[in-house]
Formats: sequence, C-alpha cells, structure tokens
Amino acid sequence: MTTASLTVGAPLLLLAATQGNIGPSSSGSVNISLTVGHHVRVSGLSDIAFEQSTFQQSNSGYSVGTTSACIHNNGGGPVRLQTLGSGPGGAFTLTASDSAIDYDLHMRYQAQPVADSGLTLQPATHQLVDDNCLQYGPNTSLHVTTDSAGPPATVYTGTLTLMVTAE
Repeated sequence: MTTASLTVGAPLLLLAATQGNIGPSSSGSVNISLTVGHHVRVSGLSDIAFEQSTFQQSNSGYSVGTTSACIHNNGGGPVRLQTLGSGPGGAFTLTASDSAIDYDLHMRYQAQPVADSGLTLQPATHQLVDDNCLQYGPNTSLHVTTDSAGPPATVYTGTLTLMVTAE
C-alpha cells in the first residue's frame, strides 16, 4: 500500500507561505511537502507444473520445480516475507480428491537463502527492483521439491502464497 500526502501552504512551523507586496509586480511562494510511504510489491510469478515432460527428477525420486519472483521495495526499510501453503495451517501440501503430498520450499532472496517463513529481510539498496520486474529481473527464486515416486497417480494441486509487508 502506498501512502502519499501533499501539503501546500500548510500552517506548519517549518513551512510558511510568503505573501507578495502591493506594487507593479508581486510574488509569493508556497512550500510543498511530499511524503511517500514505504511500499512493496510481489510480481513476476509463474505457476509451477510438475509434468512428466518438464519436471526435473533427482536420483532420489524427488521432483523439483522452480519459478522466480520480484520483491519490490521502494527503499523505505526492511520487509517481512511470509510464505503460506494451501494445506491445513498454511502447510506446504498438494492435494487430490483423497490423498495429499507434502512439499518443501527452498527460497533465495537477493542470492541469500531464506530458511524460514516470517523473516524480516534487509534488502541491499543496490539490488532493489522496479515494481514490474522489468528493468532488473527477478531477485527471488523458489524451488519446490516433492516425492513423486510414492503417491497414487492423479493430479495434485495447491497454492503457495508469498506475502511481503513493509515494516
């Protein structure tokens, strides 16, 4: 959420409009103050589909899917990053009609591993991204791993939510 306020000629001690004098020409001035609040945005996300032709399977029978994202921060300070799965209590779970598969999330933010959800991140100012992820590209990578060898054959789905809050 972006908060901005514009104050024109406000009766503050530090800001005072000046009035012109009567004469053949006159000028006055107003002071202008703009306050831009700290804001964040998550963008550049793509869905992860574990399809036979596209997933990577490791030697241990685990499937790995990846996507990237941009976490934009206008430089107003740290951000809090939380991840929630669509399973009970926010668990990382993919479900089908009568079964479920847990998955693991491995995330990197600005090339640093993110071990837990609910972390406060201190972004490096030189690595801030534009709010549409166009100029600098993604600064976050998400790797999802799950055991694809054991569960029954069907389609499992779930949602991973990234929540970024300005602090």
